[in-house]
Amino acid sequence: MAFMSLDELKFLSDMRMIEGLQAEELRRKMDSLRSTSIGRKLKLGGKTQIVDIKPTSYDFYAEFFHNKISDALMFPLDQYEECMTTGTLGIPKRFLVSKAFIMDAMRTFKAILMAANLQEGKTAFQRGDTFYLNAAPKPFVTGVLADYVAREMASFVRVVPPDQSRPFHEKVQYFIDHHKEIHYALMPLVMLFHQVYPKIRQTLDLKGFFPFDTAAEAHMKRIREIVNCRVSGVYASTETCLSTIPSAEHELGFVFDPRSMYCEFLLMNQTKPDTSSITENIEPKDLVPMSGVKKGVRYLLFITPFKSELMRYNTGDILEVMDDGDSFIGTELPVFKFFSRAAKVISLVNFTTINESELLLALTRSQIPYVDFTARLEIEDGKHYLALYLEPATEVVDKNELEQKIHQSLGALDPDYANVNKFYQYSPLKLTIIPKGSFSRLLATKQGFPKVDRINMAEKDLRILLLS
Repeated sequence: MAFMSLDELKFLSDMRMIEGLQAEELRRKMDSLRSTSIGRKLKLGGKTQIVDIKPTSYDFYAEFFHNKISDALMFPLDQYEECMTTGTLGIPKRFLVSKAFIMDAMRTFKAILMAANLQEGKTAFQRGDTFYLNAAPKPFVTGVLADYVAREMASFVRVVPPDQSRPFHEKVQYFIDHHKEIHYALMPLVMLFHQVYPKIRQTLDLKGFFPFDTAAEAHMKRIREIVNCRVSGVYASTETCLSTIPSAEHELGFVFDPRSMYCEFLLMNQTKPDTSSITENIEPKDLVPMSGVKKGVRYLLFITPFKSELMRYNTGDILEVMDDGDSFIGTELPVFKFFSRAAKVISLVNFTTINESELLLALTRSQIPYVDFTARLEIEDGKHYLALYLEPATEVVDKNELEQKIHQSLGALDPDYANVNKFYQYSPLKLTIIPKGSFSRLLATKQGFPKVDRINMAEKDLRILLLS
């Protein structure tokens, strides 16, 4: 096998260059933004520093993006792509993303491919390799990015299927039919485990696999057995076109591309990171720069892309610091892993909050084979229930036995959950077994990137899931 050099990753090793570059890019951005209506709304003055700016969220920019107000933008209006995301709870969000920032994302994508499967200090990536993606077409962000990669990077990497506007099930079948020609793949685990592998029935021969699924850590052994390669962690914020570079030293870890954005962080409660109230009252001084994060600690991520109008933008995502650097790719940038969505928690009688990571761990410890699940709060006769909708991996199951196992596992993990049972004298778990194939059917209808919302799924998606 011929290996390519790691020139695309050299920038990660020069911390002095990174600091100087970020300072200069921030200055240029604020100079460009200062004369716009967004800049005026941010109250950018001649001496304003980034630490003076109040953190923002989507609502701050919505009027400018929806109305395409050219006075608000850093570049001419024709230098933007209008993008869409499915948004939290299935409520669509529209963004104007500059073509300049999309080109930065292409540059990061090159680094992603280089870092995905390092061997003896060299990358297994070869020019012309094939990358599989099952994404919604334009104007959804993943479709916009896939279109740019196909057009701007055709001589470097080939994205398949060539037509991302195909229906979901056709793109699944494309992978099944062409898996021997595919080198890298990004897909949710429910697709790999229950749609692809049962048809192929053999180990894949990939160079890199990106699960893009928060359940990956709980299923690493099974993933490796199927894909036969390193499992890479990549974080992506579809609202901002942000993507990261996989860590070569820490599986499922990633580092941020400092050429494209400035990252800041808000310290989270390390045991119960429920940010449903705190995120509305964040002060500028509350955020810490990347140089201030500590190993093993969780933070809420805020980003300032250099070629986008977003400033100190609250991504709503909680990350955990895995390490202070990555010796394999030679960087002192901190390595992160995704922990959970900040808003994706279930509060039971204001006594405890349950997040996705806790449910994944409870199911793993219960040793229950399952396809996937989703959970939400349901209230009956004044009682708060953690309503869990589970698709088992086996045909015959005893619902009462499964419910008891999960209930006991949650109680062992979370004393506050156990105390709901103890103090209020009822079991707060309500399990519903759903038919085989339910999650595969749901993914086939999803807009945007086909992923499962395991906490507080949108009502329309839940209705599709529960169709018998």
